[in-house]
Amino acid sequence: AHEGRVPLVGGVAWLAGAYTFVATFVILAALSGTLDLHACWPAFAFLLLVGMFFILGCVDDVVHLSPRLRLAMSVAFVGGLLLAAGQHFTLHGVRDPFLGVEVSFGILSGAATILAVVVLVNALNMADGRNGIVAGLTIIWLIALASKTSDIYLTAALMAGIANSLVLGWHNLRGRLFFGDSGTYAIAACFGVAAIFLHSGQASGGSLTSLQVCALFQILILDMLRLIVIRVRAGRSPMAADRNHLH
Repeated sequence: AHEGRVPLVGGVAWLAGAYTFVATFVILAALSGTLDLHACWPAFAFLLLVGMFFILGCVDDVVHLSPRLRLAMSVAFVGGLLLAAGQHFTLHGVRDPFLGVEVSFGILSGAATILAVVVLVNALNMADGRNGIVAGLTIIWLIALASKTSDIYLTAALMAGIANSLVLGWHNLRGRLFFGDSGTYAIAACFGVAAIFLHSGQASGGSLTSLQVCALFQILILDMLRLIVIRVRAGRSPMAADRNHLH
């Protein structure tokens, strides 16, 4: 657990590493003349979304926003992403060749996308109560995503994320830093939207089935739903703190 004064810089360091890699790639592409700003717009919109969730988490770390305000802002952020680049990041339905399932969400696709990302953000934030949990999950997710794509640029970004998360995870386990709300919000938003992108089949060199997406996030989501039911039945707020987490 976190004892004493532990700096909430894990999220800052993780996001700084991710943005530094992207900035380096953009500069190199611009210098080589291969940069297409129009084609890069979805990636920029994605990074902006992650940054907005990071800022929301920073504010929450300082002033402790109400759950309703956090929820409203989270919905607004994901809704903004869908308006800006929804064709790339919309959860259009559930499809899994192994299970033989294919269901379209139709006009509810936007609502399903917002729900999926917001639920994951809250689930990871609720799970962040022991050193190593967020960093460990991040590393597992990065490895899983890297195994599902052969795109050299996406693979390079994921490998850089693994290296960054390993360093931060080591310091987190030793109690030298804490991810805080800023880290959990940004990381969850990043992976939630990235999983939807890979699930859509638009990423070159690979994709995620619905069953694989569920496998990545199901423990977090199920534990959050279990806690919500227990707290509501006890007459408490679903967002109340307790020591009944799976960890």
